[in-house]
Amino acid sequence: MHAKKSRNLFTKFLAIILSATVAFVGLSIPAGAATVDATGVKLKFDEDATVQIIRQTNSSAGKAVNDIVVYRNVATISGLVIDAVIETLAITNGATVDKFDGGGAVADKEVFETDLDTSGAQSVTFKFSFYEGGSYTAVNTGTLVTLQNVFINSYDLDTSGGSNQFTQFSGFQSYTLSTNTTLSVSNPSGNLVQFVNNFSGANYTTTSGAYTKGRVQVKYDYLSTVTIKHGTDNAGSGGTNFYGLEFGVGFPWTEGSNTISTTSTSNNFNSPPVAGDDTLNVAPNVARELTKFDFGTYSDPDNNPWANIQITTLPSNGVLEYLSGSTWVPVTLNQIISYSDLDAGKLRYTPNSGATSDSVGFKVGDGLTSSVAAYSLAITVVPTAQQITFANPNAKAPSQTFPSGAVASSGLTVSLVSNTTGICTVSGLDITTVAVGTCSITSTQPGNSTFAAAIAVTQEFPVSTLTSQTITFNNPGSKSTGATFASGATASSGLTVTLTSLTPSICTVSGLSITTLSTAGTCQIRASQAGNGSIAPASNVNQSFLVSAPSLTSQTITFSPPADQLLSASTLTVAPTATSGLTVSLSSSTQSICTVSSFTITFVSAGNCTITASQAGDSTYSAAQNVVRTFAITVGQNNSTPSGGGSRAMSPIVGPANGTTTATIPKILHPEVIAVGIPTLCLVDSATGRCGNTVTVAGVGNWTLNPNGSVTFVALTAFFGTATVTLRASDALGAIDEEPITVIVLAPGIGGDQVDTEASKSKETNNRTAVVLDDLELGSGEICLVNLQSSLCAIAPLAVPNQGKWEILSDGSVKFTPSPRFVGVSKAQLRISSVGGKTTLIPLSVKVTKRPPVTVTIGNFIDGSPVITAAIAARIRLFMRTYSDYRTIECIGFTEGPTVLSTDRWLSRQRAVNACNYVTKNLKQKLFVSGFRSSQERSVASSVRRVTITLRD
Repeated sequence: MHAKKSRNLFTKFLAIILSATVAFVGLSIPAGAATVDATGVKLKFDEDATVQIIRQTNSSAGKAVNDIVVYRNVATISGLVIDAVIETLAITNGATVDKFDGGGAVADKEVFETDLDTSGAQSVTFKFSFYEGGSYTAVNTGTLVTLQNVFINSYDLDTSGGSNQFTQFSGFQSYTLSTNTTLSVSNPSGNLVQFVNNFSGANYTTTSGAYTKGRVQVKYDYLSTVTIKHGTDNAGSGGTNFYGLEFGVGFPWTEGSNTISTTSTSNNFNSPPVAGDDTLNVAPNVARELTKFDFGTYSDPDNNPWANIQITTLPSNGVLEYLSGSTWVPVTLNQIISYSDLDAGKLRYTPNSGATSDSVGFKVGDGLTSSVAAYSLAITVVPTAQQITFANPNAKAPSQTFPSGAVASSGLTVSLVSNTTGICTVSGLDITTVAVGTCSITSTQPGNSTFAAAIAVTQEFPVSTLTSQTITFNNPGSKSTGATFASGATASSGLTVTLTSLTPSICTVSGLSITTLSTAGTCQIRASQAGNGSIAPASNVNQSFLVSAPSLTSQTITFSPPADQLLSASTLTVAPTATSGLTVSLSSSTQSICTVSSFTITFVSAGNCTITASQAGDSTYSAAQNVVRTFAITVGQNNSTPSGGGSRAMSPIVGPANGTTTATIPKILHPEVIAVGIPTLCLVDSATGRCGNTVTVAGVGNWTLNPNGSVTFVALTAFFGTATVTLRASDALGAIDEEPITVIVLAPGIGGDQVDTEASKSKETNNRTAVVLDDLELGSGEICLVNLQSSLCAIAPLAVPNQGKWEILSDGSVKFTPSPRFVGVSKAQLRISSVGGKTTLIPLSVKVTKRPPVTVTIGNFIDGSPVITAAIAARIRLFMRTYSDYRTIECIGFTEGPTVLSTDRWLSRQRAVNACNYVTKNLKQKLFVSGFRSSQERSVASSVRRVTITLRD
């Protein structure tokens, strides 16, 4: 907004300008600190509800560097009062804060409004921190809270005295702009993202762009502390600027009566956090809660807060479990555990009996990305557990020194740390109160070769000159969902206790009653008493208890095993039941063999059909144990009595009459497995999972992978029916394609006819299902493809609209080539008519699925250069020729490290940009660029100066 407008004109022109550099500060938040969801909440900054903590000059606080101002009750979320603390960090190049708050941006006392006088490129920087109501009374005091889902809007970014107004942020998850925006987005330094006006002379109003063209909105998933910078650039002379800062969803995106559409974009300007390896001593056969203290020392180049950990390696000598609702379940590989869940004690480790050591691999995340390196928590199993006893000291007067009384059951010395050094300090095991406020002390004991590490214990108590009081609030014990009960919380003063739910999605409070909701989990309730003019606040008492669903009645499923079926029967209806009377659900785990709808099973091809019956239960019955049934679907059946000598029975399917059946399948092509090098082939033994050149199937026959890539099957004398083996192909990039090969060994007696079919399992790959056609004595017979819609049979290729093309190859096999972008199942039939007039129909079914992402890593960039050399370009061209029909590309650049220089981050990112641009511009590939990022290695070598390109469908 222009600076020279009169105050009367400002009643017409809205100017909420948030020109900001935003960064999270990675502060340590004490155990038990609240995390609340701020969705839909507006934080209200009322200048009449402030407390001046520090004032450097005689003017109002906030106008000088190091001033600190507290805003009381900016919001109450789930019963928890939130205070905001604002510290003035910097004022650059002679800028002057005309008004700290209460400026002329908008007529709204709930918006933080600052008037700033600038002449060119000048700025002011504020730090906002959020605390539990009343806990912050001096520097280094208070209990930080974490706000989830916070929006910040910057409105009316235009010009002032010719200087462009801008906003800079870092560490946010996403930003939103209008489709008619006049803001440019750039990365001026580090990982800051700048939104600056690029329209000369812009002067927006509430009806002409203040809420749209000149607006940006950013979203944070987690927010405890954020730094914000207001300022102008050096394009003009500057002037008096009016800024308004609002935390909330903000105004509608409108210009007058017109609503303007918006676009949201993920923040790609972010460096990954780092931590480090850690160690932990645990006792044998005892579940040990894992906390934030067990996963290294977290830090982040962008000062983003710790958002989560990712489990990259599971323990081999113990069990890692996560509390899901009210049940402990095993952690899965690469599972994400949020910081709030870690802080709530929802992760634990139990060593196996007899284990002496173990380890857990992990990465740390900032909500945008995870650390590049995976770290290790080295676990040592020691003989004995220990625990800390540290009673709450209750209210104390200032300037008192007293023993904490903290002891460990091991006899080892406990360590104390003050989380609020402005209120209290520690020396050894003694605590000294310094000033009025809330003192927070954490006690730890790391253990040794005999004793396991103890769980840390944190106590908070008031420091006051008033009469002390205590709260009695016993743990309610486990409760069922949907229950309401009295807490029984009382204060020794006789004053009424206040209850606050720290887990409002699990339980709520009303007065002194607690209600559990329908969701199982851990309920956390805080009991507090704020005191009055003569009685000091009481120490808070927190209680946690499990909430679980009421006990359910068990049920069982009855599902009779189906008999083996003929493929020609097409369908089978079954009737599974549950003792509960609830409807049973069926699912097929062999979709290429059979499918299921309700209680009807449809046959797709010959093979073993596996059906699972399940019943999920309801509010009365627990889930039933699944029942799995498997039966065979065969092409023919035994329809006559065997003759003497043990010969096999006649079948309507033609086949060899001799005692041994041999089939050789020509080499299978794998167009998906191309790229770098010649594909490596092997046969998978389903019994052992091993992959080699031979597979022997008991009672069936022997499979052999020949040097030329063909596969030979030799059936045992007594076997006829269907035999299957899996052929696996892999290339130098690590891509894997597996195709089943099925051979039909036909019954004797029709003159030695054999059948060969081939179908495509996934895009452009072939699945051969039988043997040689050379011995067929067709005579006037034929082999053709049947169109399932018209029933016509033709030797020519069969085109299925929008699916693909079936064709009979020269060797008698059948190939399916899918249409571009086709995903789904295509079906046809192969009909073989022999000279004797017998006809065989073989169903063909192909399932085409989306392909997984493919990635190539190309190194040897010139040191300090992002240029795509001829050698690098050649490798990119080879990769793109191999995977030319993918649709989305992402590039990540890497430099040598470790460093934190902005030039290195720029170099990494520019390598990524150049790689993606080479593909989309030089090679003219029509791909959607999903993003490009920067990263660093820990070593110095030409191989780590690289770019990684990932393609997705």
